Amino acid sequence: MLKEKVQQFMEMGISLKSISSLAGVHYTTLSKWINNERELNNSNKIKVEEALKTIVDKLLIIFNS
Repeated sequence: MLKEKVQQFMEMGISLKSISSLAGVHYTTLSKWINNERELNNSNKIKVEEALKTIVDKLLIIFNS
């Protein structure tokens, strides 16, 4: 489910590099995860989920101002 969410963000033009930077997870780690070359540990999953929430919050602020 989380991987699909990340892919949806990427389809909307938010780069994996931006997501990884905001999450504090190395880009290569996320790239290999997206490409089914490795799994994410629970700590990194939480970081990615929080990064996606932050992106949504920032977008809501932009659209509501």
